[in-house]
Amino acid sequence: MFDVETSCSYKCNNDYKQVSPTVTTCGQRGRWSRRLGECKKVCPAETISPDVKQTVCTNENFSGSECTYECRDLKIGKIKRTCSETGEWIGQDFLTCKCDQCYGGNECQYVLKWFDIRAQVRKMDDNNSPTEVRYGDRLISCEADRDFIFNYDCTCKDSKVVDRYYCNNYLTRNQACTHALAHLLRNLVAQGIYEEPCDLGQSYSAC
Repeated sequence: MFDVETSCSYKCNNDYKQVSPTVTTCGQRGRWSRRLGECKKVCPAETISPDVKQTVCTNENFSGSECTYECRDLKIGKIKRTCSETGEWIGQDFLTCKCDQCYGGNECQYVLKWFDIRAQVRKMDDNNSPTEVRYGDRLISCEADRDFIFNYDCTCKDSKVVDRYYCNNYLTRNQACTHALAHLLRNLVAQGIYEEPCDLGQSYSAC
């Protein structure tokens, strides 16, 4: 029995969390001002990598809560994990927010290989018209010319970048533009403008 105006408080055991007021008082009519407090099982905070973010949790980290995770920078899927009644997270394994080797783009939809863009340059026509090269979602234009002693030079430029990349004194248009393209690729990768191709080491290091 408790005297009128007696107040009682409670505290949840370890691994449980309060979900209602913690203090109740015995009133004049012998009734408690609030029902006995409720504790719910909780799951520990999950450790996630910096490239993963939590988007939705239905009920914080209480048991029964379902949380959704996705990659911060890539659109390559979502996972769901649930806080179980035993206080453990269950469900799908966490995402690996990286594209497979030689792929890039926000959905890993592009093949990023030096050999692929080199092959595009090697299909250049014999005329002096510019050749367009695709690297991921970027468009590169390469244009060759001959000097007075009949050596070839070539300039390559990304459509969204001011700088031009130039190589000269080659016997063929193909050689000149392949080197100019490698020159552009290495510089824009170093500046963080381009994702690095998986075979960058196979490209020419300089003009």
